Amino acid sequence: MYFYHEWYKQLNLLVSIYDVYRAAECIRGPMMRDGFRQYVEDYVRHVRGYVREQAGRIDSPYSGYASFPRGPIPAFRGAMMIDSGGFSFGDRKKLARLLEIYRDILRRNPEDGFGASVVDFAETMLKVADTEEGHWDEQTVTSLAKRAQKINLSHQLAIRGDFVVTLDRVIDDYSYPLERKRRRAFFSLQCAKAALAEKARLGENFPATLLAVIHPIGPGPEELKTLGYAQAYRVYRRELDYYVSELAATERKLRVQFDGFGIGSLVPLQDYDVIRLVVTAIKHTLRAHGMEGRFLHAFGATNRKAEYLFEFGFDSFDTTYHMVRARNRYLYDREQNTYVSSRELRSWNCNCLICSRHSLDELRENRRGVKEVATVLHGLHNLYTNHLEQIGRLGL
Repeated sequence: MYFYHEWYKQLNLLVSIYDVYRAAECIRGPMMRDGFRQYVEDYVRHVRGYVREQAGRIDSPYSGYASFPRGPIPAFRGAMMIDSGGFSFGDRKKLARLLEIYRDILRRNPEDGFGASVVDFAETMLKVADTEEGHWDEQTVTSLAKRAQKINLSHQLAIRGDFVVTLDRVIDDYSYPLERKRRRAFFSLQCAKAALAEKARLGENFPATLLAVIHPIGPGPEELKTLGYAQAYRVYRRELDYYVSELAATERKLRVQFDGFGIGSLVPLQDYDVIRLVVTAIKHTLRAHGMEGRFLHAFGATNRKAEYLFEFGFDSFDTTYHMVRARNRYLYDREQNTYVSSRELRSWNCNCLICSRHSLDELRENRRGVKEVATVLHGLHNLYTNHLEQIGRLGL
């Protein structure tokens, strides 16, 4: 938020509801009460006041960061996607930590309705994991999915984003047995149905674009070595046909449609022949069920993958790669088309929006209290010079 004026016009944001649950109450409370856009405006105002107050103190590390533009805080106008947090909620340790946090909150304040709902949600997701790994019962999983989706969606909608994503169980390893992948897909399918039912119930009062998550189910890269691409395509089509036909049947039953689809579990796929096979199967299946042409989002797509998927008709992508590199103090060098360590640079000649306003010393900031400044500047530089420039060339 130190540099809000340097990014608010440029970015669209993906916010994971898991991160909202993990946030301190002073952040989570206003966000859930007033919505994310209002929270950003209020928090930037708070940071501006805090930095200016600290800057006047002797030996303050904030003295170089007090030059916020005067006047009102401009509103954030970019698009916001509120992710379901499915990847994080698939981690037992993270769920256990959530339970620990919110049970402690409830001990101190038994009337905290939000805390009670998060405890209910985390306990439900742990039961889903137990069922997936133990005795499988579709009726039980359907009931758990409806409960978890209802709680999670209510919190997603409270943040007032432009897009909301249905709850899911991510396939983070394609070496899983096919049956385990099917169980995860079944849970995701029931969540998507439950979310659409809520959209139908609210009608015109449903405040966001609803994306149903689709996870491709089929053989992984190792299996393809013996199975062959033609047979693998048939497996993916068979599994996707069941999934998408269920979504289509739910739309007909409820007389309301999903606004689009979020394609998940693409991160583990690095072989572009496999990606082509999977995405082709997805597109053909959507077309077969009259769902082609709707909004398509790809989760976790780096530049090359985003460019590749754009050719298949995807409309949007998300990435954290610029921040992953930033945390390790790497800057994208446009001339070399690679990342370089800022610690090893003797000079830095870049005229991007960030580097033209901030010195190499600021990029290397490491004083206590403002270490995060360097991470933010690295991340913004990487975003502008790598991702946004390349995506801009796609016409997006």
